[in-house]
Amino acid sequence: MAELTPAPRYEVLNVHSHRQLKVLGHQGYDFARGLRSADLVVSEFEPAASLYPLVFVREADGLYRPVALLKRFGRGCGSVGADGRWTPPYMPMYVPMALRYHPFALAARDGPSDLSVCIDTSSDLLSREQGAPLFDRDGQASAALTQVMAALAALNQLRLQTDNLCRALAHFGLFTPISGQLVDDEERQAYKVDEADLNRLADAELCVLRQHGWLRALYAHQVSLANVDLSAAPVAHRWPEAFA
Repeated sequence: MAELTPAPRYEVLNVHSHRQLKVLGHQGYDFARGLRSADLVVSEFEPAASLYPLVFVREADGLYRPVALLKRFGRGCGSVGADGRWTPPYMPMYVPMALRYHPFALAARDGPSDLSVCIDTSSDLLSREQGAPLFDRDGQASAALTQVMAALAALNQLRLQTDNLCRALAHFGLFTPISGQLVDDEERQAYKVDEADLNRLADAELCVLRQHGWLRALYAHQVSLANVDLSAAPVAHRWPEAFA
């Protein structure tokens, strides 16, 4: 059995505390081994829909956000193999964007436009002896860190778009609890958007979703819900009698 990965310890990245740190290249996803879910942005719904159940959770501030369920409602169906590789049960492989930039992350301070780059100081990818430096001799962000910061900023823009989608869905009253289904150990309720409710929207409301290109994502979300219940026994395949 693989060892449990230590809980991340994120700190706001700054030259005074982290000037000597270097970051190693990607070496797998061991850091995500214990995760039950991963955040998604709206552009990920389609590529992720055939692999994971995509549901919504409600945060303490009342805002909903989408997540991909990596372990299906408590079942032992993880996404990280013993060798640290991302090994979902189906192909092709898709790794949520939220997990691609480890050990880096963005954290909002006073608002969505006031962001700080954070770093997981418990990560095995950090070193003082080898790897790409985070800062140059003048204390400025290195080329490697600059690339990471640009990628995180682009991801944050996608998250803001996703927040707008979730606000619209909540405003239209489209979130429905998935009966008896909880997302993680915090016992957060899972929510979905039903196609029948979409079809009952007024023309003006439907137009909002269509103009922003959100309908494709919502239909992908509904397709993904076929992955929710893995408890049913598989149906034995039988050829039609005409071909027997």
